[in-house]
Amino acid sequence: PNLKVVGIAGPGDSLADFATTEQTLHLIREADPAITFCLSTNGLMLPLYAEKLLDLGVTHVTITINAVDPVIGAKIYQYVDYMGIRYEGEAAAGILLGNQLTGLRYLSEHGVVCKVNVVMLKGVNEEHIEAVVKKVKELGASITNIMQLIPVSGSAFADMPLVSQKEIMAMRAKCG
Repeated sequence: PNLKVVGIAGPGDSLADFATTEQTLHLIREADPAITFCLSTNGLMLPLYAEKLLDLGVTHVTITINAVDPVIGAKIYQYVDYMGIRYEGEAAAGILLGNQLTGLRYLSEHGVVCKVNVVMLKGVNEEHIEAVVKKVKELGASITNIMQLIPVSGSAFADMPLVSQKEIMAMRAKCG
């Protein structure tokens, strides 16, 4: 009875298996018509499902956007699998970034509270974060969260040196 908010944030991307996410939201809505829905995504599939998210009553979406320039994005994302095709390099980053920004604009224009997480990657995107924050604000993001990388064993950035808390706080102040 105390539950007021339900968030879907993984494992994996919440829109990668949209049929399951959609069914989950329907079932929860049947049980509690007043519940608030939050969803986290990397944004790749956001333009495809944004209207359905509105229909399902999702009111809060968090999108992780680490770059708005495909050249920088290509240093972060090795590839994307999109609509049955694997893309690499700047092409992959361009598709991802375009979909993230398109989805952000659409949702924010339709009243969804959009938060953008930006992972600060030492030597990769730290000089670009200000541009990311400016762009997502233009497109309707309500808040940004600049955050430290959480290294995952076996991932491309598993051994990347982390930015310090002081560097994170300085970037947040700069972008405030």
